[in-house]
This record gives sequence, C-alpha cells and structure tokens, in this order.
Amino acid sequence: MYTKFMAQFLEHREKQELITSRFEESFSLEMAYIANWSTLEFAMKEIASIATENNLRLQIKSWMSYLNKEISTCPKDIKSFAIRYASDRIPNMSLIEQELGHMQALSEVMDTNKKYRKKRNNIAHHAEPFIKIDKYWDYKAVINNALDELQKTIAEKTSVRAHITPE
Repeated sequence: MYTKFMAQFLEHREKQELITSRFEESFSLEMAYIANWSTLEFAMKEIASIATENNLRLQIKSWMSYLNKEISTCPKDIKSFAIRYASDRIPNMSLIEQELGHMQALSEVMDTNKKYRKKRNNIAHHAEPFIKIDKYWDYKAVINNALDELQKTIAEKTSVRAHITPE
C-alpha cells in the first residue's frame, strides 16, 4: 500500500511544484498557495483511504476471531464496508494520526483554527489575496515543511512495511 502511495505522492508533489512555480512567476501567489496545498489534500485523502481499509480489516479479523471461537466477546457491528475515503472534505487529523502517528508540522497546517488552513479556505472561498508578498513565502515554507514531514513519515512507513510483508 505505502510503496505505491509513496510513488503517487512524489509524482503529485513534483507536478504541483511545477504548477506552483508557474503561478509564482506570474505573481499569482494565491493560486500558487492552492496548488502547493493540493498536495497536502491529495496525501491526506489517500492516507485516509488506507486507514479506512485497515480499520475494516481489523474489524473483519475481530469478527473472524469471534466466529472461530478464538474470542468470546462479540465485536461491534461493522457499520461500513467502505475501503476508500469517499468524502470531498479534508479528512480529520485523528484518522491520519491513527494511521501514521502524530506529525507536528502537518497538524499545525491542518488545524482549522490556525492561519494556514484559514488562509487556504479564504483564498478558495473568498478569493482573499496575500496582502504582503513576504507572507506568502512564509506560509509556503510552512506548507513545504509539512509536506517534507509527511514524505519522511511515509518513507519510514514504507521501509518498515517492506521488512514485515511484501506489498
């Protein structure tokens, strides 16, 4: 799962970095911010899909253990057999952290009460500009830091999984 996802993430990030650069060259900083941000959204939705599938697998294993009389406690009903994250919304950090652990930079950026996510929403929903160019570069650095943290975490997960089971 993670090996394939890592390749998709890197490909998406490279493509979006190119688009971001083009927007920066034309001083369309708001579009550059959204283009850069889209890599985060892409990754979050894919990780949420992996987590959704893994959660279902755990629930099924629990039920199989119960049916095979390996455990005596009846598991909770399985409410959904979805194996993909199906929402257009950005997944909650709790689902991402359940799958990958806590990532400070990503949590900071994705916090709906903090300026980075608010700026993304204000650009996307109200066409709010960056008043100061320096502010864009500061925000971009924080987004890139979150992307680097995410990439490192996925790489670590890929190498751990490679030692456990082949994908």
